[in-house]
Amino acid sequence: MKNSDKSLNVICIIPTHNRKKELNVLLHQIIEQKDISYLIIDIVVVVDGSNDGTYEMLRDDYPEVHIVEGDGSWWYTKSMNKGFLYAIENLNPEYFLTLNDDVILAEDYFEVLTDLLEQMNEQTIIGTLGITSGDTTRVVTSGNAWNNKCLGIYKNHLPFLQVVNPSKLTGLQNSVTLPGRGMIIPVGIILKLDGFDERFKQYHSDGDFTLRAIDNGYSVKISWDLKIFVDLIKTSGSTSFLNDSLIDLYKSFSSPVSRNYLPAKSLFAWRHGKKICYPFILILFLLVSFKNIYTKKKLSNYDGRISSK
Repeated sequence: MKNSDKSLNVICIIPTHNRKKELNVLLHQIIEQKDISYLIIDIVVVVDGSNDGTYEMLRDDYPEVHIVEGDGSWWYTKSMNKGFLYAIENLNPEYFLTLNDDVILAEDYFEVLTDLLEQMNEQTIIGTLGITSGDTTRVVTSGNAWNNKCLGIYKNHLPFLQVVNPSKLTGLQNSVTLPGRGMIIPVGIILKLDGFDERFKQYHSDGDFTLRAIDNGYSVKISWDLKIFVDLIKTSGSTSFLNDSLIDLYKSFSSPVSRNYLPAKSLFAWRHGKKICYPFILILFLLVSFKNIYTKKKLSNYDGRISSK
């Protein structure tokens, strides 16, 4: 650590809803790795109205896990904020690690995180490289940079779904947005920015958070040494490239818990784009969404293989 005689308190915040099996795998990984970590790691699971036995599993198998109970209407963003608040009031956090309940951690995840925190300052947010598992490894999230800020277009450091050799990916890269799965956030930044914006009920609150952090003078990076494995089918079920029909797409525009929800898209574009370009950003989003219906690529299965339709 920065001071070799001092361990840092890292609080894992995991929102969940009816994913008992996936959550069990993740918790087992965290507990197994934290036992050999120099970090002080506590786990807060925000159970938003699950009825699949998640509460009973946590009570019986993971007594060390802190539980925050939601009513089923919190979804992602409010669940995260409730988890942050619980930890701040009860656990004296120094850093938060935000995780989705369905990710798989690389075996050296907390070892790498320990090394990162030795170099990290309290003005920096760090994200995690997301890749698929299976015989073919593909990139899910690698960080990004502005390609055209006026039109709200990012360029990924590595193309989405590009085949990669994970052992060749290393180092810290600057990024403008990060996904919430595997984001390391100093507690001071959470307090300064008042957590995630709950107007983005399910999607976009993580990217909005990192962009607000940059606007407030903080640094945002992604570590290609920190790796998690992502199930794209579960994680991206409402994205336009997975919509099956025009009807599904139309429904996604009006659903507050869809990535395509137009009021959330509008708020994001207004807040983070150039105001003069605001109408063009929305028009471009609609055009791309409809185009993807006809030119999309669909995930054929979980091992990373892709087939065109």
